[in-house]
Amino acid sequence: MIRRVRPRVAAPAIAVVLLAAAAAVLYGFPPGAAQVAPAPAALPSAYRLDPVQPPLPVGAAAGTGVAPGFRTYFHLLHRGGRPFAQDSVVTENAVIRFAGSEQVGMWGAGVLRSPHGLALGLDYHLWVADAVLNQVIEFDADGRELRRIGADHTGALDACLRVRTVLSRLPCTGDPYVLDQPADVTVAPDGSVFVADGFRGARIAHFAADGTFLNGWGSLGDGPDQLNLLSGIAYDQWHELVYVADRRNARVSVFRPDGTPVAQWRAAALGRPCDVYVTPDAVWVLDGGDRLDDPDGDPLRQQVVKLDFGGRVLDRFGWPAGTGYLGLEQLAADWTGATVYVAASEGRPIHRFVKG
Repeated sequence: MIRRVRPRVAAPAIAVVLLAAAAAVLYGFPPGAAQVAPAPAALPSAYRLDPVQPPLPVGAAAGTGVAPGFRTYFHLLHRGGRPFAQDSVVTENAVIRFAGSEQVGMWGAGVLRSPHGLALGLDYHLWVADAVLNQVIEFDADGRELRRIGADHTGALDACLRVRTVLSRLPCTGDPYVLDQPADVTVAPDGSVFVADGFRGARIAHFAADGTFLNGWGSLGDGPDQLNLLSGIAYDQWHELVYVADRRNARVSVFRPDGTPVAQWRAAALGRPCDVYVTPDAVWVLDGGDRLDDPDGDPLRQQVVKLDFGGRVLDRFGWPAGTGYLGLEQLAADWTGATVYVAASEGRPIHRFVKG
């Protein structure tokens, strides 16, 4: 008589496969990154890289944000050379203020952990998004901390949010004040703030000037009302619209403040937007290339794209041929659009372009 012995591993292995399949059906898998077609040939630009770049203090490295300021001021946000999402205090002054090419102030040492995204309000207060603290923080013009928006994470909540990067519809919390690695923040004229809750989350959260939650929208995907790694956000006060750099979807998504989709801009000339900024006459997009999202794409397609308010390309400019990977993070322009600043996490943390 022959006895047939079944492998002991079969039942557990089948159970794991079935559980994984059930989890995928119930909670979903995150979508992949959209591919970007090769960019058209570059045309002559009105902008050039300024040969005289702003001076930097020792320790200023890994730029993650830029914002204008009063009159000729502008600000650089950096994380002191630390990797993204490293849970350690930035001991350097994380915010540096410049007037033209002169450094005129710095602050923020010992306050932030992984800052990413800087915004200026009409009151000249600066807002910083921090992807480790899971908060956006308001500072006055002299660097004094005023308040924070974002609930603390418990260990169990953070573990669930980590799993949600794989099971994208996993219900972890219903608290609208819980931010999940916010990437950027922008301020409306009424003092309300829109948060790009975008590195692990996939939503835009809107808070009133007093910090009260107003509304939020977005889910992981590529539909008109969906997002996939929103790494930059800007408020257009002239048309009352919210612009989002929807990075893995390779597009700029445009919404009304109530979350209604208005448009999605996607084009080979636009590349893969990692940030967006608005001035009175243009929308500015930072294309950081495909290195972080598509291994088959172009890792060195690094450019600034100037658009009109219908999404049509007005200008494109960038760095000289042979420039290595810069890790582009955020851009800002002065009121007239004559000077454009770009923050970069690799090499020099700030780059300035000038018109003419």
